[in-house]
Amino acid sequence: DAVVSDEAMPELTGSELVHAIRALRPDVPVVLMSGVVSPALQERARELGADVLPKPLVSHELARALANVLRRRTRRAASGEVI
Repeated sequence: DAVVSDEAMPELTGSELVHAIRALRPDVPVVLMSGVVSPALQERARELGADVLPKPLVSHELARALANVLRRRTRRAASGEVI
């Protein structure tokens, strides 16, 4: 499983969504996307354990980001880290 979300949404931000997801499933990899990747967004994402991609993006960038977050999760699980 993995979650891909835009940061700017009508009811809540992607960062707020990640926070809610972490409360239920702290192990789920998350990739946020934004047309404006500010230092504040990068910091929030880092604190929440999410990756951030700038928009517009092309499919191989999204594929690479998903592969990276899934690989990190697999490594953490293989090392015995509680996730």
